[in-house]
Amino acid sequence: MAGKRRADQSLIDAHRSSLKSQRLVHSDIELSAFLSASTDSVPIHTRLWRRAFIDKLGIGARRKESPESLIKEWSLSVLPEECLQEIRTMLPKVATCFRNVDFDSLEEIREAVMCDGLPTDLMKLVKFDTDFQYPGSQGASTFGARAEDFIFTLAYIMESCREDEHFLKWQYQILFDKFLQIFGLKTIQQPFMKTQKSLILKKAVNSEPDILCMTSDPRKGRSVIAVCEVNVKDIKSNERVDSSSSPNRMQGSPSDVNSSVPAVSPDSFLACHLGELLVYMDRSVSPRAVLGMTVEQTSVRFTLLHADESMLERIKKSDGSVRFDTEEEERPMFYYSKPLNYLKRRDRLELMEALLQIRMMQKRFEQ
Repeated sequence: MAGKRRADQSLIDAHRSSLKSQRLVHSDIELSAFLSASTDSVPIHTRLWRRAFIDKLGIGARRKESPESLIKEWSLSVLPEECLQEIRTMLPKVATCFRNVDFDSLEEIREAVMCDGLPTDLMKLVKFDTDFQYPGSQGASTFGARAEDFIFTLAYIMESCREDEHFLKWQYQILFDKFLQIFGLKTIQQPFMKTQKSLILKKAVNSEPDILCMTSDPRKGRSVIAVCEVNVKDIKSNERVDSSSSPNRMQGSPSDVNSSVPAVSPDSFLACHLGELLVYMDRSVSPRAVLGMTVEQTSVRFTLLHADESMLERIKKSDGSVRFDTEEEERPMFYYSKPLNYLKRRDRLELMEALLQIRMMQKRFEQ
């Protein structure tokens, strides 16, 4: 185990160094776009996408209250009752493993450790059940072993960040990657993935999400389970209904808007993520939808872009903008769930159930 932890720490250090180089590349992208952009241009990278550009693509938006309803819309495979019962049986064991982990943020954990409210050895927070295996696991790959990796990474992040320092994107990114792996999801993250390219409004657009959840065989053309993007800033405080905005903003209708949440918010983060989903449609395991997740510090939203082949062709090959006659035809739809904090006990059970459903669907899909 000591050798495994040293290997994990080496990976974390290498990842931190590589992300510094990655930020320089993104700065070059921003500068290049600033120098060459016009109001009618197609942004060359999805990190430059904003709501104003999304509006040109004719994509609707709707909030799904629960991740479960969004995942059913994705429906990679239909889970029979026995599979759902297996998930319900797993959940109490999962909850017991993390019963002492109940925090709002990494800052709260750091403060608790400094004030002796938590043991300095964070590994004591988790009750490891090494006999419990997640769906489709093989050999010694147990839930407890993966959970231990997650807590070790959390402890390393606490140790490496001083009291007066902000937690950085690479720390949130690698911690969420470890959280996904608890459930047997196979992931690859930046900088260990190639830039994906797609045609949007007849122009080539690049995309580099932070994390990809993959099938067991990434060599297949359609091997992407989910596209994940991590954001350091807490954007939930920006979610307010703008009573002065047009009801057609982001192609959402008034009936799509929850009483306390706009059709899509905030502008830049979800617009960039929607662009990533659109670019990765051709690699999604489902030919009609691509699943995603956005991570705002430690709060996770599930997202879904639903579009059939004819819709995608119009977005790829149209000039200027795309319009769908919503009275006569369907249009692409972007769905997103409420945020769930994986450090918070009351949120985590619903989040874990959703991830177990995704893993179970993947298992049945690959059989």
